[in-house]
Amino acid sequence: MKNISVKTKIVFFASIITLLVSISTTVINYHMNMTATINLLTQISKQTVDAWSDQINPNNVEKLVKTQDPELEKEMVKHFDTLSKFQPQVAQGYLFGVELKNGTDTSVIAGPTVLMDDFNKKGLFIGDYYTQPKSIADAITKMKENGQQTVSTIYTDSYGTWLTVLEPLFDHNGKVFAYYGVDFDADLYLNGEYEKIKITLIILILLLIFVCFIQYVFISYLFRPMNDVLNKIEKMNEGDYSTELNESDDEIGKISTKINEMSNQLSKNNQADAKKKRKFSMTSNIDQENNDQ
Repeated sequence: MKNISVKTKIVFFASIITLLVSISTTVINYHMNMTATINLLTQISKQTVDAWSDQINPNNVEKLVKTQDPELEKEMVKHFDTLSKFQPQVAQGYLFGVELKNGTDTSVIAGPTVLMDDFNKKGLFIGDYYTQPKSIADAITKMKENGQQTVSTIYTDSYGTWLTVLEPLFDHNGKVFAYYGVDFDADLYLNGEYEKIKITLIILILLLIFVCFIQYVFISYLFRPMNDVLNKIEKMNEGDYSTELNESDDEIGKISTKINEMSNQLSKNNQADAKKKRKFSMTSNIDQENNDQ
């Protein structure tokens, strides 16, 4: 850093400060927007589950679990097919038990046609156990503890990124025996935020380059009087006191005033010394002539 000019150092440190402020602002803005987006997604998801879960009679679900009645199963499947059809943000809805066997396994009850067909191909039918993602298992545990609608954390699997809302279903004894769950496609909301951050970063980089250029030009302009001061000092060192610096009320202008005063004084001193030398030389010559005579 010793060999770098003051001007370059100022531009460098100003750019670093600008970069840090910009990054901090971007991170804070991203965090706030992401939080707001997740809150919005959660609110919409809960409202959707509230509206659709009311159409399911817990007694019928309890009966389906016990009897595996084909007609009841068709009714449930139709319900979830309709949910997926009219709610584009919904990936799928379903009914599962809350056993949490081995910590993550719950029994299959009902779901849309696509889901149930997939389960059947894998040999899973009503009452068989399906391994839930950890986020869902944690949400089930919380739901069983408080007996209230619960929202999972956002999680990602091989199919996408999801947020699941779980509505507890109670049996005739008031115990949670199943839940009405709906998976919402979080990518629809989060991808928009990801695109925003990409665009913001591109704009930030371009803006930083522009700001650095402006800083360099502006600081170069500010340092122009300082360059004049340095040139003046160089000329003074060579014995040239003729150049006058521009004076002003700012710091560099005041320095210029002092240097001008010093230059004028040195010029006068040099002139006085030169005059004395000439006078001394003339006197010496006269004395020499008198001695010669």
